[in-house]
Amino acid sequence: MQNRTEQIDIIKNATEGKSYMGTELEFGVCDAANNFNPVRSVKFNDKDYQPSDALKAFLLSLKEDEISGGIAREVSKNMVEINHKPSENPRAVAAKERLTAIIANYFYEQLGKADGRKLCMVYGAPWRPPQIGIHDVPDDAPAFQRSYYAFQIGQNGDSLGATGVHFNISSPWVTGSDDDRSDKMIRD
Repeated sequence: MQNRTEQIDIIKNATEGKSYMGTELEFGVCDAANNFNPVRSVKFNDKDYQPSDALKAFLLSLKEDEISGGIAREVSKNMVEINHKPSENPRAVAAKERLTAIIANYFYEQLGKADGRKLCMVYGAPWRPPQIGIHDVPDDAPAFQRSYYAFQIGQNGDSLGATGVHFNISSPWVTGSDDDRSDKMIRD
């Protein structure tokens, strides 16, 4: 876990100096043996989890903090989002994203074999469940997050979930500003 000074330094470098890049890896977990239906629950270590929570528990059991710390739930229970820490090196960013995808894919394949399903990661929109509803809101998410997800489902319905690999790039040369915005973003 980073302390506030490290967070400020990363943001300062990203907005006022060096350029940084990070990835956001999003995918749906589906059962390829069952018409690519969304998988909203998996069993890991004899416990039921959402796919994102199972992957996080697996990585934590391996003492892998960097990737597991970036795993987040998405609106649909079968979706997983992984955000990597920014880096100056584009090759390192791409390698980290691919390695994470390989680890996650292997993990879900093994879980599927254990209970007779063929679990796989699917990018893009074709896997979308035919009906996204309030049942897709994570049950144990914080109250604010549950209400935000419920609002998004009400606004967007079945068109809500699209996944993929996103590259986030800072471009300090665009603004050319010398003000201290990054320090204010952390402290305020």
